[in-house]
Amino acid sequence: MIAIIAMWSADTTWAQAVQSLSEIETIIQKSADGVDLCFLPVETVLGAQVHVVVESFPLRSSASVYNGLKSTTLTVSNSGEPVVIILNTRGRDDNWVWWFDVEANANVVGVHLISDELPRLEGIPSDIPVTARYRVEGRQNDCDYPVVMDAAQTGLGPEYLRSKETAFRKWSGAFGLPSLDADLFDYAGINVVSYQFSSGGWENATVEISDTSAQEFLATKTRGKSLLDAAVPPALPFIDEMVGSLRVPEELQQGEVWPWVVSQGYAMPVPDDLLTYLCRIDRLMEMSLGVVLPSAACRWGGLGTQAANGLVLLGAIEMSSETCRITRQPRPLFARFDLAVSVDGSDCSIYTYDINRKTLN
Repeated sequence: MIAIIAMWSADTTWAQAVQSLSEIETIIQKSADGVDLCFLPVETVLGAQVHVVVESFPLRSSASVYNGLKSTTLTVSNSGEPVVIILNTRGRDDNWVWWFDVEANANVVGVHLISDELPRLEGIPSDIPVTARYRVEGRQNDCDYPVVMDAAQTGLGPEYLRSKETAFRKWSGAFGLPSLDADLFDYAGINVVSYQFSSGGWENATVEISDTSAQEFLATKTRGKSLLDAAVPPALPFIDEMVGSLRVPEELQQGEVWPWVVSQGYAMPVPDDLLTYLCRIDRLMEMSLGVVLPSAACRWGGLGTQAANGLVLLGAIEMSSETCRITRQPRPLFARFDLAVSVDGSDCSIYTYDINRKTLN
Protein backbone atom coordinates (compact mmCIF):
# COMPACT_ATOMS: atom_id res chain seq x y z
CA MET A 1 0.00 0.00 0.00
CA ILE A 2 2.88 2.38 0.72
CA ALA A 3 4.13 1.97 -2.85
CA ILE A 4 0.99 3.72 -4.03
CA ILE A 5 2.36 7.04 -2.73
CA ALA A 6 5.35 6.90 -5.05
CA MET A 7 3.07 6.34 -8.02
CA TRP A 8 0.96 9.47 -7.45
CA SER A 9 1.83 12.29 -9.80
CA ALA A 10 1.92 15.91 -8.67
CA ASP A 11 -1.47 16.58 -10.26
CA THR A 12 -3.24 13.63 -8.62
CA THR A 13 -6.74 14.77 -7.85
CA TRP A 14 -8.61 14.43 -4.60
CA ALA A 15 -11.07 11.96 -6.09
CA GLN A 16 -8.30 9.73 -7.44
CA ALA A 17 -6.56 9.75 -4.06
CA VAL A 18 -9.69 8.60 -2.26
CA GLN A 19 -10.19 5.80 -4.75
CA SER A 20 -6.64 4.59 -4.05
CA LEU A 21 -7.46 3.85 -0.42
CA SER A 22 -8.42 0.35 0.57
CA GLU A 23 -12.03 -0.34 1.48
CA ILE A 24 -10.97 -1.99 4.75
CA GLU A 25 -11.73 0.31 7.68
CA THR A 26 -9.42 0.59 10.66
CA ILE A 27 -10.27 -2.27 13.02
CA ILE A 28 -10.30 -1.19 16.67
CA GLN A 29 -9.78 -3.92 19.25
CA LYS A 30 -12.90 -4.70 21.26
CA SER A 31 -13.63 -5.99 24.74
CA ALA A 32 -15.49 -9.25 25.26
CA ASP A 33 -18.70 -7.18 25.24
CA GLY A 34 -17.88 -5.63 21.87
CA VAL A 35 -16.83 -2.20 23.23
CA ASP A 36 -13.73 -0.37 21.95
CA LEU A 37 -10.65 -0.79 24.12
CA CYS A 38 -9.52 2.48 25.75
CA PHE A 39 -5.88 1.45 25.59
CA LEU A 40 -3.59 -1.46 24.86
CA PRO A 41 -3.41 -4.34 27.33
CA VAL A 42 -0.98 -3.89 30.22
CA GLU A 43 1.16 -6.82 29.11
CA THR A 44 1.56 -5.17 25.69
CA VAL A 45 2.89 -1.87 27.05
CA LEU A 46 5.07 -3.04 29.92
CA GLY A 47 8.55 -3.82 28.65
CA ALA A 48 7.97 -2.27 25.22
CA GLN A 49 9.52 0.88 23.79
CA VAL A 50 6.81 3.53 23.55
CA HIS A 51 7.08 6.00 20.67
CA VAL A 52 4.73 8.99 20.74
CA VAL A 53 3.91 10.60 17.39
CA VAL A 54 1.97 13.88 17.12
CA GLU A 55 0.49 15.26 13.92
CA SER A 56 1.81 18.71 13.10
CA PHE A 57 1.06 21.07 10.23
CA PRO A 58 3.13 23.22 7.87
CA LEU A 59 3.36 26.87 8.89
CA ARG A 60 0.60 28.85 7.22
CA SER A 61 1.36 31.47 4.59
CA SER A 62 -0.59 33.28 1.91
CA ALA A 63 0.43 30.53 -0.50
CA SER A 64 -0.52 27.62 1.81
CA VAL A 65 -2.80 24.99 0.30
CA TYR A 66 -4.78 22.67 2.58
CA ASN A 67 -6.95 20.85 0.09
CA GLY A 68 -7.26 17.18 -0.73
CA LEU A 69 -5.74 14.24 1.08
CA LYS A 70 -3.70 14.94 4.23
CA SER A 71 -1.13 12.17 3.92
CA THR A 72 1.58 11.16 6.40
CA THR A 73 3.95 8.22 5.99
CA LEU A 74 5.10 6.61 9.25
CA THR A 75 8.13 4.35 8.79
CA VAL A 76 9.06 1.86 11.52
CA SER A 77 12.46 0.16 11.44
CA ASN A 78 13.83 -2.62 13.63
CA SER A 79 15.05 -1.39 17.02
CA GLY A 80 15.66 -4.83 18.47
CA GLU A 81 12.84 -4.28 20.99
CA PRO A 82 9.03 -4.54 20.97
CA VAL A 83 7.50 -1.19 19.95
CA VAL A 84 4.23 0.50 20.94
CA ILE A 85 3.11 3.55 18.95
CA ILE A 86 0.84 6.23 20.43
CA LEU A 87 -0.48 8.36 17.58
CA ASN A 88 -2.06 11.73 18.43
CA THR A 89 -3.76 13.09 15.32
CA ARG A 90 -6.66 15.29 14.24
CA GLY A 91 -7.79 12.87 11.58
CA ARG A 92 -11.07 13.25 9.75
CA ASP A 93 -12.43 10.14 8.04
CA ASP A 94 -12.06 10.35 4.28
CA ASN A 95 -9.45 13.07 3.79
CA TRP A 96 -6.86 12.03 6.35
CA VAL A 97 -4.59 9.03 5.96
CA TRP A 98 -1.59 7.60 7.79
CA TRP A 99 0.47 5.18 5.74
CA PHE A 100 2.36 2.69 7.92
CA ASP A 101 5.57 1.31 6.41
CA VAL A 102 6.59 -1.36 8.92
CA GLU A 103 9.82 -3.19 8.11
CA ALA A 104 9.50 -6.96 8.16
CA ASN A 105 11.79 -7.36 11.20
CA ALA A 106 10.31 -4.43 13.17
CA ASN A 107 8.47 -5.78 16.23
CA VAL A 108 5.44 -3.45 16.52
CA VAL A 109 3.22 -4.95 19.22
CA GLY A 110 0.49 -2.30 19.37
CA VAL A 111 -0.81 1.05 18.11
CA HIS A 112 -2.97 3.42 20.16
CA LEU A 113 -4.77 6.27 18.43
CA ILE A 114 -5.88 9.56 20.00
CA SER A 115 -7.90 11.56 17.50
CA ASP A 116 -10.79 13.95 16.98
CA GLU A 117 -12.17 11.43 14.50
CA LEU A 118 -10.77 8.20 13.12
CA PRO A 119 -8.34 8.81 10.27
CA ARG A 120 -7.52 6.14 7.73
CA LEU A 121 -4.68 3.90 8.90
CA GLU A 122 -3.17 1.99 6.00
CA GLY A 123 -0.47 -0.67 5.97
CA ILE A 124 -0.75 -1.88 9.59
CA PRO A 125 -0.29 -5.67 9.58
CA SER A 126 -3.46 -7.45 10.72
CA ASP A 127 -1.72 -9.07 13.70
CA ILE A 128 -0.90 -5.69 15.32
CA PRO A 129 -3.65 -4.63 17.77
CA VAL A 130 -5.04 -1.10 17.41
CA THR A 131 -6.91 0.69 20.22
CA ALA A 132 -8.34 4.20 20.07
CA ARG A 133 -9.84 7.19 21.83
CA TYR A 134 -11.75 9.31 19.31
CA ARG A 135 -14.96 11.30 18.85
CA VAL A 136 -18.17 10.03 17.35
CA GLU A 137 -20.64 12.77 16.40
CA GLY A 138 -19.03 15.17 18.83
CA ARG A 139 -18.71 12.84 21.84
CA GLN A 140 -15.97 10.55 23.06
CA ASN A 141 -16.30 6.93 21.99
CA ASP A 142 -17.45 4.45 24.61
CA CYS A 143 -14.52 2.28 25.61
CA ASP A 144 -13.30 -0.15 28.28
CA TYR A 145 -9.87 -0.79 29.71
CA PRO A 146 -8.66 -4.27 28.77
CA VAL A 147 -8.91 -6.89 31.47
CA VAL A 148 -5.56 -7.68 33.12
CA MET A 149 -4.82 -11.32 32.34
CA ASP A 150 -1.76 -11.74 34.57
CA ALA A 151 -2.61 -11.57 38.27
CA ALA A 152 0.88 -10.23 39.00
CA GLN A 153 0.06 -7.14 36.91
CA THR A 154 -3.21 -6.27 38.65
CA GLY A 155 -3.24 -2.56 39.49
CA LEU A 156 -0.78 -1.65 36.75
CA GLY A 157 -3.33 -0.47 34.20
CA PRO A 158 -3.37 3.09 32.84
CA GLU A 159 -6.14 4.09 35.25
CA TYR A 160 -3.75 3.37 38.15
CA LEU A 161 -0.18 3.91 37.09
CA ARG A 162 1.51 7.30 36.69
CA SER A 163 5.04 7.95 35.51
CA LYS A 164 6.72 10.48 37.79
CA GLU A 165 9.63 10.71 35.39
CA THR A 166 7.55 11.58 32.36
CA ALA A 167 4.56 13.40 33.93
CA PHE A 168 2.80 14.30 30.68
CA ARG A 169 -0.33 15.22 32.67
CA LYS A 170 1.30 18.41 33.91
CA TRP A 171 1.73 19.50 30.28
CA SER A 172 -1.62 18.22 28.98
CA GLY A 173 -2.61 21.74 27.92
CA ALA A 174 0.59 22.32 26.00
CA PHE A 175 0.30 18.92 24.33
CA GLY A 176 -3.37 19.44 23.52
CA LEU A 177 -4.43 16.39 25.51
CA PRO A 178 -7.65 16.03 27.51
CA SER A 179 -7.27 14.51 30.97
CA LEU A 180 -7.89 10.86 30.05
CA ASP A 181 -5.42 10.97 27.20
CA ALA A 182 -2.87 12.64 29.48
CA ASP A 183 -3.37 9.68 31.82
CA LEU A 184 -2.61 7.29 28.98
CA PHE A 185 0.52 9.22 28.05
CA ASP A 186 1.61 9.15 31.68
CA TYR A 187 1.05 5.42 31.83
CA ALA A 188 2.98 4.78 28.64
CA GLY A 189 5.66 7.11 29.98
CA ILE A 190 7.15 4.22 31.90
CA ASN A 191 9.24 3.61 28.80
CA VAL A 192 8.76 6.46 26.31
CA VAL A 193 11.83 6.45 24.08
CA SER A 194 10.75 9.09 21.56
CA TYR A 195 8.23 11.92 21.23
CA GLN A 196 8.16 13.53 17.82
CA PHE A 197 6.09 15.53 15.37
CA SER A 198 5.44 14.78 11.74
CA SER A 199 7.36 16.95 9.30
CA GLY A 200 6.84 17.97 5.69
CA GLY A 201 3.89 19.26 3.71
CA TRP A 202 0.17 18.61 3.66
CA GLU A 203 0.36 15.70 1.23
CA ASN A 204 3.83 14.36 1.96
CA ALA A 205 4.47 14.51 5.70
CA THR A 206 6.76 11.88 7.22
CA VAL A 207 7.72 10.37 10.58
CA GLU A 208 10.43 7.80 11.26
CA ILE A 209 10.45 5.50 14.29
CA SER A 210 13.92 4.06 14.70
CA ASP A 211 17.01 3.94 16.88
CA THR A 212 17.82 7.40 15.52
CA SER A 213 14.55 8.92 16.79
CA ALA A 214 15.17 7.34 20.20
CA GLN A 215 18.72 8.73 20.32
CA GLU A 216 17.51 12.20 19.34
CA PHE A 217 14.85 12.07 22.07
CA LEU A 218 17.46 11.12 24.69
CA ALA A 219 19.81 13.84 23.44
CA THR A 220 17.02 16.43 23.71
CA LYS A 221 16.26 15.36 27.30
CA THR A 222 19.93 15.46 28.25
CA ARG A 223 20.47 18.90 26.73
CA GLY A 224 17.25 20.24 28.25
CA LYS A 225 18.22 19.06 31.75
CA SER A 226 21.71 20.50 31.40
CA LEU A 227 20.49 23.92 30.24
CA LEU A 228 17.79 23.91 32.92
CA ASP A 229 20.31 23.23 35.68
CA ALA A 230 22.54 26.05 34.43
CA ALA A 231 19.79 28.67 34.04
CA VAL A 232 19.92 31.60 36.50
CA PRO A 233 17.15 34.23 36.90
CA PRO A 234 18.04 37.89 36.32
CA ALA A 235 19.37 39.85 39.29
CA LEU A 236 16.64 41.65 41.24
CA PRO A 237 16.89 44.10 44.20
CA PHE A 238 15.68 41.74 46.92
CA ILE A 239 15.41 43.09 50.47
CA ASP A 240 18.11 41.90 52.89
CA GLU A 241 16.66 39.19 55.12
CA MET A 242 17.94 41.02 58.21
CA VAL A 243 15.65 43.98 57.50
CA GLY A 244 12.58 41.91 58.37
CA SER A 245 9.10 41.71 56.91
CA LEU A 246 6.84 44.62 56.03
CA ARG A 247 3.53 44.99 57.89
CA VAL A 248 0.69 46.35 55.71
CA PRO A 249 -1.39 49.06 57.50
CA GLU A 250 -5.02 48.18 58.28
CA GLU A 251 -6.45 51.45 56.96
CA LEU A 252 -5.44 50.85 53.33
CA GLN A 253 -8.37 50.22 50.98
CA GLN A 254 -8.79 48.03 47.92
CA GLY A 255 -6.48 49.25 45.16
CA GLU A 256 -4.14 50.91 47.65
CA VAL A 257 -2.33 47.93 49.18
CA TRP A 258 0.05 46.92 46.39
CA PRO A 259 0.94 50.50 45.33
CA TRP A 260 1.87 51.11 48.99
CA VAL A 261 3.97 47.92 49.10
CA VAL A 262 5.75 49.03 45.91
CA SER A 263 6.34 52.50 47.41
CA GLN A 264 8.10 50.82 50.36
CA GLY A 265 10.48 48.98 48.01
CA TYR A 266 9.08 45.55 48.89
CA ALA A 267 7.73 44.87 45.39
CA MET A 268 8.27 46.06 41.82
CA PRO A 269 6.60 45.66 38.40
CA VAL A 270 7.66 42.49 36.62
CA PRO A 271 10.67 43.36 34.44
CA ASP A 272 10.65 42.13 30.86
CA ASP A 273 13.88 40.15 31.33
CA LEU A 274 12.22 38.08 34.07
CA LEU A 275 9.29 37.21 31.81
CA THR A 276 11.75 36.25 29.06
CA TYR A 277 13.64 34.06 31.52
CA LEU A 278 10.49 32.31 32.77
CA CYS A 279 9.39 31.61 29.19
CA ARG A 280 12.78 30.04 28.57
CA ILE A 281 12.43 27.90 31.71
CA ASP A 282 9.09 26.56 30.40
CA ARG A 283 10.74 25.58 27.11
CA LEU A 284 13.69 23.96 28.91
CA MET A 285 11.34 21.93 31.09
CA GLU A 286 9.71 20.64 27.91
CA MET A 287 13.15 19.79 26.54
CA SER A 288 13.97 17.92 29.73
CA LEU A 289 10.99 15.68 28.87
CA GLY A 290 12.48 15.14 25.42
CA VAL A 291 9.98 17.45 23.73
CA VAL A 292 10.43 20.58 21.62
CA LEU A 293 6.99 21.95 20.82
CA PRO A 294 6.68 23.65 17.43
CA SER A 295 5.60 27.31 17.66
CA ALA A 296 4.83 26.96 21.38
CA ALA A 297 3.25 29.99 23.05
CA CYS A 298 4.67 31.31 26.31
CA ARG A 299 2.17 31.51 29.14
CA TRP A 300 3.95 34.57 30.55
CA GLY A 301 4.56 36.30 27.24
CA GLY A 302 1.17 38.05 26.97
CA LEU A 303 1.34 39.66 30.40
CA GLY A 304 3.68 42.56 29.78
CA THR A 305 4.90 44.78 32.59
CA GLN A 306 1.90 47.10 32.64
CA ALA A 307 -1.01 44.92 31.50
CA ALA A 308 -1.72 42.44 34.28
CA ASN A 309 -0.46 44.33 37.34
CA GLY A 310 2.20 41.65 37.67
CA LEU A 311 4.65 42.23 40.51
CA VAL A 312 7.83 40.75 41.93
CA LEU A 313 7.88 40.42 45.72
CA LEU A 314 11.25 41.69 46.94
CA GLY A 315 10.78 41.06 50.67
CA ALA A 316 8.47 39.26 53.09
CA ILE A 317 5.09 40.89 53.78
CA GLU A 318 2.59 40.52 56.63
CA MET A 319 -1.09 41.50 56.55
CA SER A 320 -4.31 40.79 58.39
CA SER A 321 -7.08 38.52 57.08
CA GLU A 322 -9.31 41.56 56.58
CA THR A 323 -6.69 43.35 54.48
CA CYS A 324 -6.00 40.17 52.51
CA ARG A 325 -9.70 39.72 51.66
CA ILE A 326 -10.04 43.25 50.23
CA THR A 327 -6.65 43.10 48.48
CA ARG A 328 -6.67 42.22 44.85
CA GLN A 329 -4.13 39.46 44.09
CA PRO A 330 -1.52 40.69 41.59
CA ARG A 331 -1.55 38.57 38.41
CA PRO A 332 1.03 37.17 38.61
CA LEU A 333 3.05 37.68 41.80
CA PHE A 334 6.59 36.33 41.57
CA ALA A 335 9.00 35.80 44.46
CA ARG A 336 11.88 33.68 45.71
CA PHE A 337 10.78 30.47 47.41
CA ASP A 338 11.81 31.91 50.81
CA LEU A 339 9.65 35.04 50.44
CA ALA A 340 5.92 35.03 51.07
CA VAL A 341 2.85 37.02 52.05
CA SER A 342 1.87 35.79 55.50
CA VAL A 343 -1.69 36.43 56.69
CA ASP A 344 -3.16 36.45 60.20
CA GLY A 345 -5.68 33.63 60.24
CA SER A 346 -6.19 30.91 57.66
CA ASP A 347 -9.14 32.04 55.51
CA CYS A 348 -7.15 34.03 52.95
CA SER A 349 -3.95 33.43 51.03
CA ILE A 350 -1.92 35.04 48.27
CA TYR A 351 -0.06 32.75 45.88
CA THR A 352 3.43 33.47 44.56
CA TYR A 353 5.33 31.90 41.65
CA ASP A 354 8.87 30.87 42.54
CA ILE A 355 11.30 32.51 40.12
CA ASN A 356 13.77 29.68 40.82
CA ARG A 357 11.24 27.02 39.76
CA LYS A 358 12.82 24.34 37.59
CA THR A 359 10.46 21.44 38.05
CA LEU A 360 6.92 20.67 36.93
CA ASN A 361 5.66 20.64 40.52
